[in-house]
Amino acid sequence: MIRTEDGWVPVEEVHDTGDWEVVYNVRVSDHHTYFVGDEGWEWILWAHNAYTVIQDPNTNLYSAETEGPTPSWKFAAAADGTRFIFADRAKAVKNANYLNSRTPDPYEIAVRNSYGATVIQRNQWIFNDKQEVYTDIDFVTATDIFEVGSSLAGKNGQLIKMGTMAQLRGKKVTVIFDPDVCPETRWQTFEQQMIVKFGVGLFTFTPKRMAEL
Repeated sequence: MIRTEDGWVPVEEVHDTGDWEVVYNVRVSDHHTYFVGDEGWEWILWAHNAYTVIQDPNTNLYSAETEGPTPSWKFAAAADGTRFIFADRAKAVKNANYLNSRTPDPYEIAVRNSYGATVIQRNQWIFNDKQEVYTDIDFVTATDIFEVGSSLAGKNGQLIKMGTMAQLRGKKVTVIFDPDVCPETRWQTFEQQMIVKFGVGLFTFTPKRMAEL
């Protein structure tokens, strides 16, 4: 879309003129969308910026960078779980800082490593339409998404989110816990709650002792 003195006009056709011109990629700090134009042009162009949060594979730290045209998966995690798109830099920086504040869980790492090459995604963050963290998936295999918690304390809300994500993806949920830390009544209560909400067969609760990983 471009805007002329007469209002908005759709772009109806694009064709190659054969001419070559120098062009520039302009970024306006802290603004996701903006207009480019001049009175002498007699039209203005509506431009878009987006920002991406990328994880450095060497340091595992996240940083906010400029992104080009906004991908269709704007609010979702990339396939590798390390690249996220936001509408403005402030949101990107806020979420990068949040991700960097997370402390790795040794139990989660040990459990994930025990699944070896079957793990196809790990630490996948899911954002809602307000660009806030909705949930995270510890790791994924071809058939299951995994929620890992040694004690499962306070995990009820997270398990419901995992059940919803699993249904959307056509997968099942495997919940891993340490029986030396998690009371039997806790995981059994969660198991029954998930059956009531999602039916039988979506969730599997699996004990794994940290000492044996």
